[in-house]
Amino acid sequence: MATVSKDIMTPVASEANAPPFTVTCGEAASQTFPQGWIVYNPGTGYVSDPASDTPVSILGVAAQDAHNLGSATAQNLAVDFANGTTIFAANVLQASLADHVLAQSDLLTPMAIQRDTVSTPNKIYLNASTKSGANTRVFTLRTAQGTSIGDTNGRVTFVFLPNYIQSMGTS
Repeated sequence: MATVSKDIMTPVASEANAPPFTVTCGEAASQTFPQGWIVYNPGTGYVSDPASDTPVSILGVAAQDAHNLGSATAQNLAVDFANGTTIFAANVLQASLADHVLAQSDLLTPMAIQRDTVSTPNKIYLNASTKSGANTRVFTLRTAQGTSIGDTNGRVTFVFLPNYIQSMGTS
């Protein structure tokens, strides 16, 4: 089978048969995350990097690179909104960003996320090593376009788990 290129997390569809919902938000000061990065609102009204593989709340995925400006809201940022209907796609790797051969058991299951802060640009992947427990943040659906079971680092479609979606109320 093939090795799938590691790419950024992207919105791919909406269960409502509409384009994914994008909102424009004020950006917190000194943000350096890239497009495809998970973002949240820490209660300030500004979009920030949650700086964790286990964010307590997820607003969505950055639709553009952060601007790294000195003051909050000096620039707005487009965010692909996490909600109950937006479907995203991401590569599936093992823990510590090791290669993973996509298996049927990687579909229709909860999964953790993991941040790669070494690559340029930084990317977020799903973590096939963690499929249960408090660290899961997504529920996988099916293989993404261009990926087959058996591919190394294959991409899958997924939704964020509702208890971590900021707009749906967090625990």
